[in-house]
Formats: sequence, structure tokens, C-alpha cells
Amino acid sequence: LAGFPAISRRPLQQTIHEYFRTRHEIDVPLDYTQSRNISDLVARQETDVALTVLHSDRDEVRAMPVSLVQALCVIPHDHRLAAKATIDARDLEGESFISLGRTDQSRLAIDKIFDGLGVRRRLQMETTQSDIACGLVAQGCGVSIVDRLTMSWYRDARIVARAFEPALSFKIWLLRLRS
Repeated sequence: LAGFPAISRRPLQQTIHEYFRTRHEIDVPLDYTQSRNISDLVARQETDVALTVLHSDRDEVRAMPVSLVQALCVIPHDHRLAAKATIDARDLEGESFISLGRTDQSRLAIDKIFDGLGVRRRLQMETTQSDIACGLVAQGCGVSIVDRLTMSWYRDARIVARAFEPALSFKIWLLRLRS
């Protein structure tokens, strides 16, 4: 199995644990890597099944959408917006913003929303991992937009996660060889 980091860190581990409670005879290696690399792992037959947030562009790989994950706004617990149930993109005008990596598909979708609304953020930090973005928010470095999947297991009393508008969701794809 292979998966993108946000799903491999807890949700996929929990699923594997439940599956193997009655199947002790099976061995499963679990790997996690950036979504952009996962399709190649499947194509090279280095993994049988993979979960990713990117559709595969490889002919030999079959991609099936299996879920949608909503985006949430993550802010320090003592932030001026912490009392709001929903954070509108326009609320983040001028805020220090922790972005995901430049090639991350969710980053591209997030930037498109802010650019389309003409909302300027101070893009001061960037990371490839949602949980690291959360850690930076907890340190008071800024605010971020991350997936609900990460927030289903990430815990830090110094941050709060709020609904984000306009609504944004990310597809999760199951990849395997067509053959």
C-alpha cells in the first residue's frame, strides 16, 4: 500500500489495524510519499494499491475517485477570527499565510480562490505537509488552509479549525494497475 502523507499518518493506519485484527497471516508494507510520486510507484509495480490526491496521467494506471475531503481554515486559538464558525477567504486579507508546496494541487486550488477574489495574503512560509502547516499555525506563524482529513487526527490546543468559504474540496483517488 502507498498513500499521501495526510492519509498515511493516521486514517490509513487505523484502517490497516482494523483489517488485520483477524488476518494475522498477511504482511503489508505501507509507504507514504508525495502524491506526485505515487502514480509512478503503481506503474513500476512497487505498490499494488495507492491513495492519492492526484489523478494519474499514466496509461497503465487506473484512477478511481473514492472520496472528497473538505478544506478547513486553521488559525491560532487566540486569533481575531477564532470566534467565527466560518472563515471567508476575504477575512484573510493581509494575513500571514502558510502555504502548501508550489506543486501541490490543493495549493493551486487555494491560490485560485484568493486570486479570483483579489484577496492578498502575506505568503511568508511554505511546506509540503498539512500537519507541518498546522504546527506552524500553532506557533503563531500565520494561518493556513488544510484538509479535513489532517484535522481528523491532528490535535493541538493552540489552533482551531473552521469551515472555509468559498467551499473547497479535494478528491482522493485510488490507483492501481489497469491490468
